[in-house]
Order: sequence, then structure tokens, then C-alpha cells
Amino acid sequence: MRKVLIAALAAHAVAGAQSPSAHTTIARDSGMSDLRFPPTFQAIRLPTHGTVVNAVLYRAQGPELHAAIVFLHGFPGNERNLDLVHSLRRAGFHVLFFNYRGSWGSGGSFSFASARADIGAATAYLRQPETAKRLRIDTNRLYLVGHSMGGWLALAGAADDPAIRCTVALAPWNVGRVGALLSDPQLDSRRFVADFTRNTDSVSGPLRGSSADALIREVIAAKDAWDFSAFASRLVDRATLVVTSTRDEASPDFQRTGLDAAMQELGVRRYRSLSVDDDHAFSAHRLGIAKFVIAWLRSACER
Repeated sequence: MRKVLIAALAAHAVAGAQSPSAHTTIARDSGMSDLRFPPTFQAIRLPTHGTVVNAVLYRAQGPELHAAIVFLHGFPGNERNLDLVHSLRRAGFHVLFFNYRGSWGSGGSFSFASARADIGAATAYLRQPETAKRLRIDTNRLYLVGHSMGGWLALAGAADDPAIRCTVALAPWNVGRVGALLSDPQLDSRRFVADFTRNTDSVSGPLRGSSADALIREVIAAKDAWDFSAFASRLVDRATLVVTSTRDEASPDFQRTGLDAAMQELGVRRYRSLSVDDDHAFSAHRLGIAKFVIAWLRSACER
């Protein structure tokens, strides 16, 4: 669980994966090698809790059953990581990407709790027998991958669903830790208030049906239950990867405070935590992140 440079670790992991497509899935198109079962792109109206949200399924090529990844974007989701989504699809994973309730034109109202509940709707959709058969999904291999708030959601979603075997949290944003800070009168909360206000603005904000005050009340009320360390005991039997960045604008304090210690105390062996010298979006290591995540999924989850 110690910090290491991702370039060296990615090279080691890819070499150890012993897969001929480990590099080509990043740097080269797969082409239409299977005309009966080609890679495809499909827009979906995903039902969740009385409304529908906008989703896209990136289907992998080939007639075999595929593992399926639910990819979770951040707050509000300006960085969508679709380059990583396409790389995962080229590597043989189906990927479902969706916008939470009340975000980016999806139905309903946004809240952190509703976004968390939407994960269950997404996995339920993938597990439907008709859907799984039509899309060639191996329902025993459903994984969660998320970035920023989506990293927090991936950990929370895995904690909620014991059938999720693998989880990847990239630069995860510890929403519970934010609630703890917002409840401390000695700390300056203006940047959180400004961020929540900007994203819920009725004219240009990508999140609707909520407000800065509502989001602040929500995270303060759930600060203990939503802290990373609260998820640890429910992840002991799962493979979990956390990748953080040293120059994160959101501050590394929000990425994995308490999680490493909790996992170590529990003696979790399938937990890997590492860091890269980069910003919140891993702007200088996009290919390295893709290579490493794919190699880790194959070695930790596919064997």
C-alpha cells in the first residue's frame, strides 16, 4: 500500500499481465476484426427510482461473454475520462457510462445520495437476464470504476453490493471528509460553497434540483457514514485499487484519508493504493493510467 511511481508500476503490471493486447488496446485501434460482433456504441435511457437518466453503453468486440464496468464520473463531471472508457472497451470490457439523476440533462434531482443509489439501478439493468443475454454480459463480473466523486461512489457502491468483485477509484474525493470539514466552524468553507453554488446555478449549472445549501446539509449529516474509512470493513473480500495524485487541486487530504490505515488494520490483502505525481485529472499520465488500470483488472479480477 505504499506510494510508488505509476510509470514503473504500470510497466511492471502490463508485462506481468502476459496479454498480447495489453499495449495495443491503448495505442492502436482494434478494427472490425469480428463483423458479426463488432464494437458498438449505444445510447440508453436508464431507469432509476421513478425517472430515467442518460447513459451510453460501449460494447466490446467478440461473441464471448464480457465483464461489464460501470464508469462513474465526478462532481459535476466536466472530466468524463472517455479516453479511458474507450481503452477499457478495446481491452474487452463492456462499459456503461451514465449521468446521475439531475446531472447533465438526466431526469430527476441531483444529490450525493441519489447518485449513489443510481449505481444500483445501473448494475440492476446490466443483470437483467434479457439484457445480459442480448449484450453478452457475464453478470458474475461486474466492476465499478470512478474518478473523483465517482471514485468515492465506486467505493460506496462496492460497499453496498457484495457481488461487485472489483473496484477502481481514481483520485477519489472523500465526500464524508468534506462533510466533516464543513461542520467545523474553525475552517474556511468558502471554496466548497462556491463550488456547490456554481454547479447548481439555475442558468448554467450542470446539476439541477438542488442547491449549495442542500448539498452542504447532506454531506454534514452523513459525514461519518460517508467517510472512506467507513467502507473499509465491507471491502475486505474484494479487489480494490486506489490511485491518487500528489498535485491534486482538491488536496490529497480528500483522496484517501483514513482508508489506507483502515485497510491495513483489517489486513486486507487485495487492496492496492498508489500515487502519481500529477494533477486531479492525471493530465500527464493518461496512457499510463489506462495501461495500469487494464493490467490490474486483468490480473486482480479476471483470474
